[in-house]
Amino acid sequence: MRQQKWPQKGMTMKTSLDYDDVQYTAKERLQMERNYVRELTDEEIEQMVFDGDVYTADGCKVEPDGVCPHGFKSPLLLLGLI
Repeated sequence: MRQQKWPQKGMTMKTSLDYDDVQYTAKERLQMERNYVRELTDEEIEQMVFDGDVYTADGCKVEPDGVCPHGFKSPLLLLGLI
């Protein structure tokens, strides 16, 4: 099951504090990142570039050139746009 990419109005986003007990291996992170980036549409990528709201494969909000506390890279980094 894929996590929601964009928060809906009224939703609360998960923070790094919500994920303290979650540990991923490097292989799991790479697979999750690859699958997440493959499913992004051109419109979603454009929105990330222009709005600066970027979410990693595990749902953490990061800077466009950032990495979340769990080691997941920004999709813009993975796509080579930054």
